[in-house]
Amino acid sequence: MAWKRAGIGFFCLLCLVFASLHSHAADKMAFRQEIIRNVRSGAQTWANCGSVTIVPPAKGYVVVTASGMAFFDTDFSDLSLTLATKSARRGSWVYGVTPGFQLVQNYTVRSVFAVKKDRSYTFYLNGISANGPGRHISVQTGSITAEFYKGSNVHAQEVPEEDSALLRVKTPSDLRSNAL
Repeated sequence: MAWKRAGIGFFCLLCLVFASLHSHAADKMAFRQEIIRNVRSGAQTWANCGSVTIVPPAKGYVVVTASGMAFFDTDFSDLSLTLATKSARRGSWVYGVTPGFQLVQNYTVRSVFAVKKDRSYTFYLNGISANGPGRHISVQTGSITAEFYKGSNVHAQEVPEEDSALLRVKTPSDLRSNAL
């Protein structure tokens, strides 16, 4: 009897998902998975950790999401991740990742980009480490997706100039100047 109720519940949930899929789905989607790259800890230079390419069918917005795991070389290391339209460059938003339990940390990075029709766009997951002994941080990207939306439910937003200094990655020289 319990299996029958569970089966009916699962069927109802499945019907609900399929019925609402069209209203929440992107018009076009690009997907890449299983990218493994290294970022040198303490290098203070941006490195490309993966990318995804999409050709939007119309003017609109692309929501880019990258998720995976970072394996740190030591608990003194740090990692900052960003999504950008250029390889090994800083994007509008920077997400900080620090070592977790057993020097492993999950991450998810998401940004919205305005796009034009019939032009190829490549979006890059880039990483930088400001602190660490110079060994490697393994950035394992489980997936990078680019979802196109032509509707106005998604909006790209630039970081105001006065707020961009707050998002800048701190380097050891910045920390020394603050300590004086």
